[in-house]
Amino acid sequence: MQALEWQKISEEALARLLSDAELKSSAAVGNGTLYQLLLEGQEQIVISLPAGEVVLIKGAGTNTKGRRKVDIHEG
Repeated sequence: MQALEWQKISEEALARLLSDAELKSSAAVGNGTLYQLLLEGQEQIVISLPAGEVVLIKGAGTNTKGRRKVDIHEG
């Protein structure tokens, strides 16, 4: 399973995401709204909560620390 990261974003950032990304689905959940977006090939989940709070959840960046790079064409 891919590691996830989350961050609080502004309502303005949400508006930009909704205009830039492909909206896969959305649903009202209680007093909030859940959005499933696709932006540059990466799926993202955005949760818009009451009082203007917005949380963005997406896959964490690839961490290659501790990995070896192997040339498959070598020897």
